[in-house]
Amino acid sequence: MPSHQKHAAITRPAFGNFARQEWALIGAPCDVIKQLAFGLIDRLQADYQRGLRRC
Repeated sequence: MPSHQKHAAITRPAFGNFARQEWALIGAPCDVIKQLAFGLIDRLQADYQRGLRRC
């Protein structure tokens, strides 16, 4: 009899030293989320490269 597997086998992503982060903004209107996103981009763009990463 084959062994039971509850979930599909999914390959874990390789993120290096840091894991993926998720933020939930519950109840915030779209314009507030957009302002927050642009503010984060403005503050972080000097430290992080934008665009596609070539493998």
